[in-house]
Amino acid sequence: MGTGTGNWVDNNLYKERVQAEMAMWDQNHPFGFHLVLKGLMKDGNKNVIVAEGAIPGPDNTELAGAAIPIQFKIPPEYPHKLPECKFEKDFVHPNVSPNGRISLPKDWFPNSQDVTLVNIMLDIQELLREVHDGSVANSQALWLYKDNKTEYSSKMKKYKEKRQQRGLLTPRIGVNEGAYLRTLRLSCEKRRNQKKQ
Repeated sequence: MGTGTGNWVDNNLYKERVQAEMAMWDQNHPFGFHLVLKGLMKDGNKNVIVAEGAIPGPDNTELAGAAIPIQFKIPPEYPHKLPECKFEKDFVHPNVSPNGRISLPKDWFPNSQDVTLVNIMLDIQELLREVHDGSVANSQALWLYKDNKTEYSSKMKKYKEKRQQRGLLTPRIGVNEGAYLRTLRLSCEKRRNQKKQ
């Protein structure tokens, strides 16, 4: 996918940072992931950059093969402040609030140099694989996940089926996922594990 960047990007430092990240994204990004910049929008008393895309459901989960739509609102404080990340409102997950907002574990990003849109998307995919107890945003979903796995799995499968009906599927990738993606995944995993120790 293209970035959708245009003349709306001015000389503001954070916008230049986002534009540079998207240029790198266009050259090489994780297989099955999609991201496009949509433009600027007013959010309260400040402008934010809006980006939309999709995250592939992790392999060996009920969401495997589904492309899960996501929206980012990137604030002027980026990368010192994380973007607001949102799934659709009907996505049930312990780390996703009922309005779709994703609660990223703050300790996964100890400093701003770790904050990139690629890292954030990979970390969100990891949340889909393994719930993080320290950033719960939906207590009902957490109860289902821990005490009623059958019902929780059923909701995940129904969500995937809805994606399939709308044609929102991502290609499956084999075990040889490529050096770039392996490096990104290992880097994110190392950063998360360091904060657990």
